Order: sequence, then structure tokens, then C-alpha cells
Amino acid sequence: MTAHVPGIVLPDQVTCGEEVVPSRAEAHRLRRVLRLPEGSTVRGLTPDGSTLLLQITYRPGGEVRLLVVGEAQRSSCDSTGTTVAVALIKRMAHLDFVIEKGTEIGVAAWWAVVTEHCADAGLVRSYEHRLQRWRRIAESASIQSGRSSVPPVIGVLSLPELFEASLGCGRRLVAVPGAAESMRTVARERSASTLFLVGPEGGWS
Repeated sequence: MTAHVPGIVLPDQVTCGEEVVPSRAEAHRLRRVLRLPEGSTVRGLTPDGSTLLLQITYRPGGEVRLLVVGEAQRSSCDSTGTTVAVALIKRMAHLDFVIEKGTEIGVAAWWAVVTEHCADAGLVRSYEHRLQRWRRIAESASIQSGRSSVPPVIGVLSLPELFEASLGCGRRLVAVPGAAESMRTVARERSASTLFLVGPEGGWS
């Protein structure tokens, strides 16, 4: 699957042979912005990591419909297998850019984590409200970069929840100040899956 094939985000329950009604914004993008002719193929990205092929049909009056015609073969290089867990920070807008660019280079999942230095109830609520925005950013970045899956954005996790959720990871790395050189060495080692844990402002207690 090549990156220039446009894509949209689909719900999990969509199956082959089903017709999909895109949102008004997606329909406008496909018909008016990209100017795709009828019969063109687009990618449908599902949150469970599968990729479907859809064919565009245009109805009278300008309505756009997408017919699911099959499942695309998943590329083995779409994801690095790295989950990034980030402790809460007050300047949440900084994570918009991090999630966008990290998704484009292949981060497999994003987790928001509460630690001792950021255990503020108001901050936790603010993060929970912002999760939907970060999910939309991840979806948009996945489509833009031609990925065949959308990384989930999950939160807010406590440290015990984080440790339990990460038991299946091949390795777990904790970022600390001054460890840049050793982290580069570890990053070159191959592993099936990696959890990369980034601490809060003020560091780890």
C-alpha cells in the first residue's frame, strides 16, 4: 500500500461488502479537495489495526458512498512496535506536536500516565477531556503518512495500571536526564515491542 492513496478512519464493525457513509468533512475532502473520480480506491483505517480497501461511488445530489471491497495487506514497516507513555505535563498543547510527529514515524500507541509529581485532580480531568483531540490528531497523522493502522491514545493510567498493561512488552525503558547516549545504544537493538516511559516535569521521585 503506497502512501499517496488517501485514507479515512472507520469503525471496527465495518466488514467486506458493507457500504460506508463518510462524514460531511470526509466527503468534501474526497470529492472537492482531492477530486477523486468515481471508482477510485481509498484506504479505511480501523482502530484494531486492520486496513480495508474502499471504492468511491457518487450518488445523485453529490452524496458520497464508500463500498468495502476487501482487506489490504498490512505493511510490516508501518509500526516500530514502540509504545510511548508520557507523564502528565501542564502545557498539554506541546503533546499535540509530539503525537502528530511520533505517529508519522511509526509509534504504535500513546499512553498518558499519572506520577507523583503530576498527581493533580484538575490536571487529570483536563487530560481526560483532551484525549479525543489527541485521537483525532493520531488519525489525521496516520492518514497523512500512509500508515495502515491508527495508534490508540489511552489514558489516564496510574503507575500500577501502566506496569500491568506493559507486562507483554519485550522491554521497558525509562527516560532519565543524562541518559541520551545509552538510550541511543538501546534504540539500535531490535525488540518485538518496547515501552518508552517519559517522566514529568521535575523528574521521577
